[in-house]
Amino acid sequence: MWQKVALMVAVFLTSCASNNPDLCPIPPSVTSAQTKNEFGIVQNFFVGRRIYYECLPGYIQNENTTDFVICQSNLTWSEPLISCIPIDCGDPKDIKNGYHKATGRTYGSIATYDCNKGYQLIGKGTIVCTIDGWNKNIPFCDTILCDPPNPISNGDMTERDSWDIGTDAKYSCHAGYALIGQHTINCTDTGDWSHDPPICKTTECNKPDKIEFGFVDELAVSSSLKRLKYSCYPGYHLVGKQYRSCFISGWEGKAPKCEPRSCGNPGEILNGYYEASNDKLGSVVTFFCNNGYRIIGRNNRMCEAQGWSGQIPTCEVVTCNQLEDISHGRTPIPPNEGVWENGMVAKFSCFSDHSLIGAEELVCTETGKWDKNPPTCKVVQCHRPDLPESGHVVAGFGPTYKYRETITYRCNHGFKIVGSNVIECTENNEFLPPPPICELSGCLQPKRIDNGRRIDERSIYALYEEVTYQCIKGYILIGSSVIQCQENNTFVPPPPICKPITCDAPSAIQNGEIRRYRYSNKYRYGEIITFSCKIGFKPPSQESKCKEGGLFQPVPYCQIVTCPAPWRVKNGNITPDKHEYTYGDRISFRCDSGFKPLGEANSRCDEHGFFSPAIPICQRVTCPAPRRVKNGKITPHKHEYTYGDRISFRCDSGFEPLDEVISMCNEHGFHPPIPTCKQAPKRNQKELLKDIISLGGQIIEKKEISIKIEEDLLKHEKESLQKFEKILQIAKEILKGVKIL
Repeated sequence: MWQKVALMVAVFLTSCASNNPDLCPIPPSVTSAQTKNEFGIVQNFFVGRRIYYECLPGYIQNENTTDFVICQSNLTWSEPLISCIPIDCGDPKDIKNGYHKATGRTYGSIATYDCNKGYQLIGKGTIVCTIDGWNKNIPFCDTILCDPPNPISNGDMTERDSWDIGTDAKYSCHAGYALIGQHTINCTDTGDWSHDPPICKTTECNKPDKIEFGFVDELAVSSSLKRLKYSCYPGYHLVGKQYRSCFISGWEGKAPKCEPRSCGNPGEILNGYYEASNDKLGSVVTFFCNNGYRIIGRNNRMCEAQGWSGQIPTCEVVTCNQLEDISHGRTPIPPNEGVWENGMVAKFSCFSDHSLIGAEELVCTETGKWDKNPPTCKVVQCHRPDLPESGHVVAGFGPTYKYRETITYRCNHGFKIVGSNVIECTENNEFLPPPPICELSGCLQPKRIDNGRRIDERSIYALYEEVTYQCIKGYILIGSSVIQCQENNTFVPPPPICKPITCDAPSAIQNGEIRRYRYSNKYRYGEIITFSCKIGFKPPSQESKCKEGGLFQPVPYCQIVTCPAPWRVKNGNITPDKHEYTYGDRISFRCDSGFKPLGEANSRCDEHGFFSPAIPICQRVTCPAPRRVKNGKITPHKHEYTYGDRISFRCDSGFEPLDEVISMCNEHGFHPPIPTCKQAPKRNQKELLKDIISLGGQIIEKKEISIKIEEDLLKHEKESLQKFEKILQIAKEILKGVKIL
């Protein structure tokens, strides 16, 4: 409601201020502040007027700002404005066994309280930051308790003085009764019990089932309570509860099982290991020895009721027989003059003039046998065989060779080896396999070509090796420039040929002509033609040469002559205005107003790429000082005038001008022409009085108009006051129904 009243007042005050140019507008509004009561309802804000502000409730003034504004001479309000900051209540108080969350700590902020688990809030859950700080009525947290649980018939319950959150109430039934429901109920954080109390009912059970590998005995504890006892046969053990009681719902829990007993670890064996599916009754474990050992004793044991059967076997090391001596060589003996055990190596050697035939090293295996037969020592000597044609030796150059010495062969370039490239001296004093032979695998040198050459020439080329051809300058290669050696000892494809490069005579040149023609239409590589262009056209070059590809370079043609756009004419313009002009294009020049051209006004793009005649310049227009006016004066008086200058003429007393009294300098001089002063005719008193009366009438008319404007302004202000009185009356009626808080 207050906003509607303020809006109507502001509209009226703005209307009044806008109608009076010497007043400031409505004072500016400020966030979290309002004008003081003494501001009242002011219609006019004259220069120098002060308006004071005050902060709204819940806010305080920033000390670095002023609380007033002044209407300045430029009809604006001064700065800075008042700044109001909200009251700070600080952090809200903490509560024991609870916590709070606040939207802030300044005026108007709200803090919400809540309790930890197991506690309940006593009091209002929110407080507000006010002018006087946080509300004083802060809630607190009290412990949540459960009511005592209900007792049960034919049963018992734990007793306590009080039941806090999290405590349990435990129930049990008397002998001969079974508990139906929860044995334990819990006091929850809501103050309620987690479950209803159980009930106790009398029990009756069926005959129990038998168990495998065991038996069950029925015991009578009392007239109303029955129990079962379970037992297993030897070699089995019980898994589950041995005793079960009879309840109203039947026998307690599930019947136990009899499972085979475990015999545990069957025993470790040195230098061996065992394998077993499991260690239960009836399972069998098998023992093994590591490589080089053999088992002594039974290799298996069984899990029986009393444990594992038999004894753990042992592993004994495996040995090989002693070696017999060899002729013309040395026979090895075991280390420390002991025995040859599994994995040991016996190494033989021959005297210097004998070669060892057979295995140099023998290994004692896990079976107690040597892996090979003992070697022999023999004198062996092989002679070097004949060298293969088109081949050479790359390793093994001695004239004589001992047992197992080798010769390595390689064929020359373009030949392939047939047979083994490595031969070895055997115990029969001959090389095996026999020496290889070298066959031609590549191609012989291909033929030469006229006016060309081969690159990387050689006498023989290897299989798939390539030959590259190249023509001399002025010739073009016909065919493939690369040929390859194939398996049939020929090159594919056949060698190319080199033909002379020729160029066809060019056809007629547009806007030009060829100066040098041949009778033949063909030109050889390097030959030149010359040509010329018509006036207004120019060639890129005066001559063209026959080059690779059978084309003349550069291509003979005539292009039209162009003229670059001339520099911008200062104080003038060019028509037409383009970036580039072609031969024969014409341009015209025009100077700006107050300037005149020095030179020709038109120019043409000539055959040399220049504009002819040259571009003119624009010179400022000037007028010489006019002749002296007889019986008069010229204002202003200068020695020279520029375009647009104006001069006025005034005749002496008793004289009057015969023409216009103002003249202007243009491109043709002063216009209109300079006037002359003639003798003015004498005027009588009646004519002078008539002129005075006419002038007075004009003054009176202007004054009447001014008075009429002032009357209209006063009338408008009166209407504005009447409107404001009506707004005030409406505001009073509205305020009658408003309750002030």
